[in-house]
Order: sequence, then structure tokens, then C-alpha cells
Amino acid sequence: MKKELILIRHGHSEWQADTTSDDKNSHLTDRGIREARKLYNMLTEYTDFTNFYLVSSPLHRAVETSRLALPPSLFSSIFFDKSFCEASFHVRSELILSKDFYPELKGSLSQEYLNFKSAIKTALARVLAVHDRVMIFTHGGVIKTILRLHCGSDAFCTQIDNCSVTHFIKNKYVWLLRRVNYRY
Repeated sequence: MKKELILIRHGHSEWQADTTSDDKNSHLTDRGIREARKLYNMLTEYTDFTNFYLVSSPLHRAVETSRLALPPSLFSSIFFDKSFCEASFHVRSELILSKDFYPELKGSLSQEYLNFKSAIKTALARVLAVHDRVMIFTHGGVIKTILRLHCGSDAFCTQIDNCSVTHFIKNKYVWLLRRVNYRY
């Protein structure tokens, strides 16, 4: 059986818009609400998401995105998992990123980032061991960390757009990255 992992970043949030102080558990902005509503149509065309095990970070912006992007009957079956919450720190600032096109990790990473990465790896392994098709509504730092886990390098960083889909598939024994930042 083919395994799938779909990661969806939340819509534009008040924290991104800088309309809230340091509250990282912010709500979607009007723009974020519009993005999440468009995501509903895109997901309907993109995949049959009725057969997915649905997970969401319990932070407001991820919950609101999943509520708008899924039919009500599916939203009621979401498992809320704090393991997929955004980091309490700015993830990119904890990495050692190279200015070179072919980056090599030089130096040591902060223990805070290593703990965050380990927790995500453990949670993801737990979910994928039990379910063949998983869809997670989460945050940019989480998705980028999962991408680093997949490619085996903490020197790798990318931009993850709001309400974008990052999609992995496993055929036989190989996990492939099918899409990054796929949007409507």
C-alpha cells in the first residue's frame, strides 16, 4: 500500500501581520481566512482527503485553517497534536546556514532546535507507523524541519508559503518528495 504524508501550512496570521504583540497563538487575518477558503477548493481537486488521518496543531491559526479547508464532517475527526505546534523560537535563527550554494553544516546546533527536531521526528514516526495516509495542518517551522529530516541536512532551509501543500509519497520502500509549496 502506498503511504502519503501531506503537510499544510496555516493561512496568514495576526502574528505574521504584526498585529499582535508576542502572542504566537494568533488567529488568522482576513487574508488568511480567504487563503484557507481557497485551500478547500484546491484540496478537493488535489486529492481524496476523506481517507486521510487528519492531524492539526492546536494553535488557533492551524485549527482555523483546517476548519475552513475541510468539510465539517471531516473537521470533526481531526486529532489535535501539540507535537506539531510551531517552535517557541525562530527556527531559522537556530540553524547554521551557509552562504554557499552547496551548504555544509559547520558548527553545532542549539539544544533548543535539536529538541524541537527530535520531538517532531518522534511524533511523525508514531503517526506514520499507524496510518498510511496522513494530512497535517501545521506551521512553517515544522514543515521546514520535516524537510530537513527528509533530506538529512540541517544546512537546508526553504520558504513555506501560507496554505501551501508539501506532499510526500512512499512507493515500495522509497519516500519521495512530490511537491513543495503547491498552491491553488
